[in-house]
Amino acid sequence: MLKKNCRLCLSDNLYKFLDLGLQPPSDQFLNKRRVNKESIFYPLAVNSCKSCGFKQLTHVVNPKILYQQDYPYESSLTKVGLKHFEEFATSIKKRFKLNSDDLVIDIGSNVGILLSSFKSLGVKVLGIDPAKNICNIANKKKIKTLNSFFDSNICNQIKKKYGIAKVITGTNVFAHIDDLSKLFKNVKKILHKKKGIFVIEVPYFLNLFKYLEYDTIYHEHLSYITVQPLIKFLKKIRLKIFRVEKKDIHGGSIRVFISRDHSFKTEKSVDLIIKEEKKANLNNIKNLNNFSENVKKNRRDIINLMNMLK
Repeated sequence: MLKKNCRLCLSDNLYKFLDLGLQPPSDQFLNKRRVNKESIFYPLAVNSCKSCGFKQLTHVVNPKILYQQDYPYESSLTKVGLKHFEEFATSIKKRFKLNSDDLVIDIGSNVGILLSSFKSLGVKVLGIDPAKNICNIANKKKIKTLNSFFDSNICNQIKKKYGIAKVITGTNVFAHIDDLSKLFKNVKKILHKKKGIFVIEVPYFLNLFKYLEYDTIYHEHLSYITVQPLIKFLKKIRLKIFRVEKKDIHGGSIRVFISRDHSFKTEKSVDLIIKEEKKANLNNIKNLNNFSENVKKNRRDIINLMNMLK
């Protein structure tokens, strides 16, 4: 589906600065059963919103195609990932003084690695994930996981059966969601009104831009996140970013702490990252075009290297 408007500000003033052609979904690995079946390729290109600076794919692939056909990625596969999630849970519990009565909900919880870390710290946990095979693995590990997309219906069920959450997390899932207005509406529905926080962790577009990390652009990643456009968007719905942390994982990520606009004082880390984004001039058309040209050059260099080695 062609995305004609900005996911945040709804502007149709979009500029396509990078086109990677037609590509198959990155996680649909071919096995013996599927090797002779037809593969469908989808457009893979990136727009920048000239109104607010948000970056997003030009096309959206049906999430049922991406996530509900034997989705293969398990977050427990790397030691680095395990260590990262342990730090995540420990730091959140300590900073926000979570106890055994507090509920942590993870959106796109995968096999429950982050929630396992929270559970080991004595906190109540609940996962939500659209991939049935992944949910089965998590539930076998005794991490209660609901097989669903994060929509209004599942939030109503959660509120009725499990109550409201002190913390909602979304690690490497925020960029996968098309309708962000609905996401935040649903988050607010099940988040504690005074002390609740929504913590997202996403690959950071500034790193992608600076270090030519175009390998992190694929159909699951609908959005490429910077802080400035998010701040403007959240203000309209009475939410705010009050803290930002940089992380090394996934080529450079940011952990963004979001609350209702009256709940927490905005920390210096937010101002610092805004200054960094402004200095990088990430919305400048010339800079975006230069990035695209560097991607093309890198592609040619890799092909030439492969030919030479062959």
